[in-house]
Amino acid sequence: MATLKQEMGMIVVRTRILSHRWFQAFTRPRICIDGMDYTREWGVHAFEVLKGDCTVTVNYTFFLKSFGHNVAEVHVSTMEKVFLDYSVQTPLTFSTGILVKASLAEGTLWQPQPGAEQPPGKKNASQKGVILGLLFLGPLGLIPLWKSDRFSNNVKWAITAAMALITMLVISKF
Repeated sequence: MATLKQEMGMIVVRTRILSHRWFQAFTRPRICIDGMDYTREWGVHAFEVLKGDCTVTVNYTFFLKSFGHNVAEVHVSTMEKVFLDYSVQTPLTFSTGILVKASLAEGTLWQPQPGAEQPPGKKNASQKGVILGLLFLGPLGLIPLWKSDRFSNNVKWAITAAMALITMLVISKF
């Protein structure tokens, strides 16, 4: 086991939202490292990988469509940290994201998010919290629902459709 640990390196990925891209706050970046998908919050995340060549892909989904797709090929040596910086620089929604290797000096300033070592599928909000949000906040309660990993996509769509129907009924009464 100690031999395997010595054969590992680390890839640190920083994903950034630019101020003029406010809609990205409702999305989460998808980071794919050699076929392993991780959906995380925007920020800095560290991933342990085997030494060697790695393919890193980053994009985000907005209304079931993938945007900002970009790929980087990196080489990771034993016990090395490779830093990658991802952002979308232009105000166009359909533009390609920029994924570049950052310098060691710049990367060491980044602070990884707490819980970055957790496996994919981190739970964001409790089911009770999401349901209370839907009851008391109405359509605004859909935001934590869609950010939560505790509900399947089918349930999320059913709740969204029901909330849209209820909202239309309430508005039509006025």
